Amino acid sequence: MPMYVHEEIKQKPTKMKAKIEEEVTAENSLRKKRVKKENEAYEKLVMLNEANEQELVARGVDTMTIKAETEKIYAEQKQSGKRKKSLK
Repeated sequence: MPMYVHEEIKQKPTKMKAKIEEEVTAENSLRKKRVKKENEAYEKLVMLNEANEQELVARGVDTMTIKAETEKIYAEQKQSGKRKKSLK
């Protein structure tokens, strides 16, 4: 009567698999560093904007009027961009 021996065969990671995994982790690491730098830059920009706004308020400038005018100009530019696209 034949005997069957069942062994668990574990596949050892080949050099190619290890290299691919290393490249992926390095890429993820670089991506994380880039995202971190972008977040830091954005936070600095927000802080500068707040400081500028506080300085304008301290000098008595009406920032709400400036924001309204800026939004109006932005809306006009957006509309003119849509018109140019529809004319083409």
